[in-house]
Amino acid sequence: MICILKSIVLSNGDIVKIVMASRDFVQLLKNVREQLEQKIEAEYSDFDDNIDPDARKELDNLQKARIEAQYREECSNILNAMLNWFRDLMMAIVFQGDTSHLFYKNEADFIVDASKRLTFSNAIANLSAIEDARYQLEQYLQEQNVFERLFVKLARSFR
Repeated sequence: MICILKSIVLSNGDIVKIVMASRDFVQLLKNVREQLEQKIEAEYSDFDDNIDPDARKELDNLQKARIEAQYREECSNILNAMLNWFRDLMMAIVFQGDTSHLFYKNEADFIVDASKRLTFSNAIANLSAIEDARYQLEQYLQEQNVFERLFVKLARSFR
């Protein structure tokens, strides 16, 4: 995911690069969903196929609900990681390059360099844009559209 976030910073507003980054991100989310589906389906594979049709329907609904709930939780975790990344950019601005406050300390050099292309108000706006994307996803808007808009907003904040 860090590579995708870096590509936003390095896109220089190139819409093609931004769209590609958002598609990579959506593919990451699809991979997360597929892994969850496989894990949960494996947990339910022990159930006898000869059970009552009503019970089978309830079991299938439960399985789908568990997949969706865990997927939403993973999406939230990924958005939290994204928030941490962009908070680090803001912290690099506030603390003028001091990296002791960073969450992603192993990316400190990149974060400090990127923060030089960002104003404090844009850093705050980026955090707000990520929170807005979280809200839009909670409203079940299409992920591809949400992330394309988000990534455009984020990329345009860098000078």
